[in-house]
Amino acid sequence: MSVSHESTTSTELADLVVVEIGTGLSGAFAARILGDFGAAVTKIEPPGGDPLRDPSWPGGLDGLLFEYLNWNKRSAVLDLGDSLDRDRLRERIRTADIVVTSLDPAQARSLGLTPADLRSWTRQGVVVSVTGFGSDGPYADLAATELIVQALGGVMSISGATEREPVKRGLRQSTYYAGLNAAYAAMAGVYASRTSGESALIDVAVRDCVAAELVMNQSLYAFLGVLQSRPPATADPFGGYPLPCADGFVTVQASTAAPMCRLAELFGEPALTLPRYASKERRTALAGELREILAPHLEAVAARELFVDASKDGFLVGVVQDASQMLGCDQLEARGAFQSFPNIAGHTGDPMRFPASLGRFSGWRETVPTRRAPRLGEESQSTSDVGDAAGAARPGEPALDQLRVLDLSQVFAGPYLGGLLADFGADVVKIESPYRLDQARTDYGGYFDNDPGEDPWNRTSTFQVINRGKRAISLDLKSERGTGIFRRLVAGADIVIENFTPGVLARLGLGYEALRKINPRLIMLSNSGFGSTGPWSGFKAQGTTLEATMGISRYTGYHGGPPMKAGQSYPDFLATWTGLVGVFAALLGRQRTGRGQWIDLGMYELGVSVMPEAILRHQVDGKEYERVGNDEIDALASGVVSCAGDEEWLAFSATTDEQVQRLLRIVSGAAAVRGRDVGTAVAEWTTDLEAAKAARTLQEAGIAAGKVLDARDLLADPQLVHRGFYEVVDGFRDLSPRPIIGRPFTWSGGGIEVRTRGRAPRFAEHTTAVLCDDAGVSPDEVVADSRTGAVALTPKNPLPASANDYSEMLGNRSILSVGGAYSDVVADAVASLCARVPASEKTTAAVATADEHGGAQ
Repeated sequence: MSVSHESTTSTELADLVVVEIGTGLSGAFAARILGDFGAAVTKIEPPGGDPLRDPSWPGGLDGLLFEYLNWNKRSAVLDLGDSLDRDRLRERIRTADIVVTSLDPAQARSLGLTPADLRSWTRQGVVVSVTGFGSDGPYADLAATELIVQALGGVMSISGATEREPVKRGLRQSTYYAGLNAAYAAMAGVYASRTSGESALIDVAVRDCVAAELVMNQSLYAFLGVLQSRPPATADPFGGYPLPCADGFVTVQASTAAPMCRLAELFGEPALTLPRYASKERRTALAGELREILAPHLEAVAARELFVDASKDGFLVGVVQDASQMLGCDQLEARGAFQSFPNIAGHTGDPMRFPASLGRFSGWRETVPTRRAPRLGEESQSTSDVGDAAGAARPGEPALDQLRVLDLSQVFAGPYLGGLLADFGADVVKIESPYRLDQARTDYGGYFDNDPGEDPWNRTSTFQVINRGKRAISLDLKSERGTGIFRRLVAGADIVIENFTPGVLARLGLGYEALRKINPRLIMLSNSGFGSTGPWSGFKAQGTTLEATMGISRYTGYHGGPPMKAGQSYPDFLATWTGLVGVFAALLGRQRTGRGQWIDLGMYELGVSVMPEAILRHQVDGKEYERVGNDEIDALASGVVSCAGDEEWLAFSATTDEQVQRLLRIVSGAAAVRGRDVGTAVAEWTTDLEAAKAARTLQEAGIAAGKVLDARDLLADPQLVHRGFYEVVDGFRDLSPRPIIGRPFTWSGGGIEVRTRGRAPRFAEHTTAVLCDDAGVSPDEVVADSRTGAVALTPKNPLPASANDYSEMLGNRSILSVGGAYSDVVADAVASLCARVPASEKTTAAVATADEHGGAQ
């Protein structure tokens, strides 16, 4: 959390009691986030303490990572192998609201402390398990590291360069965003248990969190058979890839708001307006030529200068920043992104600055870390920091499946957040402009079977995943009539989601201050690139430019190579998951006070929260982490090597000397490899070996390993099938049922089913029903309003659409296949997913159907 606008309201989660078990980073981060919002968190540590306390722990930064993950907590020492201490743990859990456990599944079974065991000890609490692959299933006991979950999660298959091996995203980010997922799921669980009286069990898999990033990648395959690979080393320079400047790197994104004619003005280069550079496919084919055109202009300007000046002019531009630049960033300072503690100083003697921002909340006093991480066994309590277990809900508070959400957002982070709320049963109404289609309704992600049809805005693949289960209407908020109807809808809403440029809604008379006069209970989430305050608040942004500016690209890339982007739209996922943390925290707060609030989420500042190692290390020794390809921070030997077959890759990671020796005995028959490094030895071993077989061999020996999976592989992955990660959606015109990504956790209890509720809505599909039922507008008025343009039943003046030409990408192997036999693969996946669910439950679990009217059912 960060600075708030009011100081009269107490921290709203102060009635939550949390018990944290295990030594995993993800679970510790999730529990710390709950403490950030005021919960009383007790960390259960083994005799001797959490290994992160040891200054020599790999990647622990002299114990500073322990400080980052454990402020605002208390510490209790229990030997979980001792029956009396387990009884003491049982007593703590009996009165807890939330239990966060990251015990290894095999250890949990041996101790009788599985998530199901822990749930049986609670009265009305929520148990959240966070492990590498989930607490059960065929992969549950596999060794997991950052590299391995990124490989098996699929993000590496589209990261790196086609000419090289797949590359992982830098540092340990999946560790932290798994914690974000666990935190929001925990709060959703508490809300559900309070309104239902039933405990809940939530099982988060870090690997599934990685796979959940593949929304666009997976839907491209499931809806049109496009199997993506890595981009070519020299890609479209206007596709958000880092470009060298005089003193660093920038990213530039071509868009409808910044077409090539405007970019020609930015660089003073008329040649950029030539038709040959008009499409991203042709720009990729001519990337070398384009870079030669740009080089003289880029070499003459400083990266940050170009970023600031171009951003002020409305361009989508990013700048690759390192930790030192972010620590000195005026925007992060203005947003309160860092927090310091007395007596924790860096190498310069200045107080250490820890990433500490999850957005700004209008309804709460400033809540920042008030206590540094506890000493081992430090469990002092005061009346101000101990919660009341199982706090009672206010009478009349709606259950999760009774919430009403108005979604004004477009493209990705906001819509996906709304789609996930719909999974909890919320009635989410997507409100679209008659005159400007959501970009996700255009060719963003491709059309079904690469055929735009007569209504292309209803046939885009990615839109189906991020907008599932919603209803849709179209209102012109620039008209007096349109804003009037919107205000009527606000009166009965619980949540509004928007991602307009800061200030736009206020100028329309629809800012939070105006809306809360209509509905004081309203919770409003505003998601923007840089937040509503600070010197960069007016800058435009999207995933490709933010990934660089956040610093993620600085630490991603091959040894000795330039910075790279990884995956697709990564910052949007951080915003989605962090936004859900804020929304569920605000809902729990509203249970106590009956008041809503405004959440001001700036995507840029979220980056530092998932890269604490870089931020802290610079302050420890003044150094930066370098780009190291697939080397892991805490591994002695790790990498990705080619195997037999086309695009077959094995990721491996050995974290101890003993594991390294065991690895070498397997691959070379000896515990030492003279004159060669471990990676070379593994690469020679896998030359004629299938990646999946090699991974099994290493995992059976207790060495973390996995095949780098792609979108096609993931559909048939036995662990994902076991966990129901993909859910089947039906109800498309002229299209068979399709699998879409669900959530990175399984859920049971809480009085609700968490599942995909139906397909995404067609444009304005529910306008008449929503306006008549929810806004008190008569059918005749809807007809009249549609004539004036205040309401639309079809989009006004949509741009022409055509099938995409993938030949250039097939030629450079950034796409491996299009169409073909993909429908058979998808049909097999659908059959497999349906087979795991009893026939009587198919419409309420793995298969969410929708009739001709679509939307939530």
